[in-house]
Amino acid sequence: MKRALPALPKRALSRASILALVLGATLVSPAGPAHAAGNTLTVDVGTVVRPVTHVGSGGLYGVGSDTKPTTDQLLPLSPNGFTQPAPGTTHLGNGATEPCCDALHVADNITRAGAQQFIRMPDIYPSFPYRWQGWADWEQKVRTMVQARLAATSTTNIRGWELWNEPDWTWDTAAAGSFNSGWTRTFNVIRSLDSVTPIVGPSDAVYNHDRMLSFLTNARNTNTLPDVIVWHELDDMNWNAFDDHVADYRAIESSLGISPRPIAINEYNSFNQMDIPSVAVHWISVLERHGARGRRTARTGSRPARSTACSRSAASRPPRTGPTAGTARWRATSCAPHRRAGSMAWRRTTRAARSSTSSSAGTAATTACGSTGWDRSARRSR
Repeated sequence: MKRALPALPKRALSRASILALVLGATLVSPAGPAHAAGNTLTVDVGTVVRPVTHVGSGGLYGVGSDTKPTTDQLLPLSPNGFTQPAPGTTHLGNGATEPCCDALHVADNITRAGAQQFIRMPDIYPSFPYRWQGWADWEQKVRTMVQARLAATSTTNIRGWELWNEPDWTWDTAAAGSFNSGWTRTFNVIRSLDSVTPIVGPSDAVYNHDRMLSFLTNARNTNTLPDVIVWHELDDMNWNAFDDHVADYRAIESSLGISPRPIAINEYNSFNQMDIPSVAVHWISVLERHGARGRRTARTGSRPARSTACSRSAASRPPRTGPTAGTARWRATSCAPHRRAGSMAWRRTTRAARSSTSSSAGTAATTACGSTGWDRSARRSR
């Protein structure tokens, strides 16, 4: 029921009108910056670096089939890139009962949405962490995957072969030897068949100065440098460390005489913060600032579109060293359902990507390949 508001006395109305005018003038007045608690924020909205690139829009296992999600659902998100499992995948992560999301099966849907994809090769294995079956088995799997991709002549959106996933804790050094040697061996098998498709890596779970230096030194010396450098950023508030990680990587690259590579952060954000819109803005801004493309950690598959964290032993986490050692904490976790492109967190981050403003450009394209919102612990149980 509507009620009539009491009439204000003319003097009160006049005072209210003057107050409104004064407040309005204060809000729109250009005279000087605002001050809060001794801090000054100055925004130069006249400086434009480049158009927004939607670098953070995409997903990990973000496309389940040629129709899930539909292309019409993907288009408004302006996706940039996805990381999808290998052709012929048998991967049954997070309690799935059947494999999904084969890169070649979803390629047309991704192309129609205007995006590209990395193929994650070790997801040919059924379990996560991966169970190494020997070099003869792995090399045969690699050849089969590459040959399947080469036979798919109408597929044009493969941005790169991702040779391994989080080798800083999933590579079986005791059975397979050092990861650096494994990288070289796998790289050469791929290049013996496919001289064109980019190769990306090392895809560590944590940025680590010593590991990156060792990896790049070996890759340079064996002529197996990746075309795109990949690592993951999955700790709480890790956007605060990202500038340091990029600077450290660029310094290593320069010291070794390696030409600047694009950087891909194809899994970013933590499980704790995946559903916080302001966190998405932080990530989109740093990815834009460095020209990085990012893929949110949002998966799709046969399970419901919801996210549940589980637990992983802290003893299995990779060591954290380097310029930002100890700046972010780990969560102990162990099994979680598929992350989905249709999740609210995924949609929020991609919305943020569309509305993100331009920021200062990096010296080379830093690609962050489209997935946030899932931490290592949850992913480690895939």
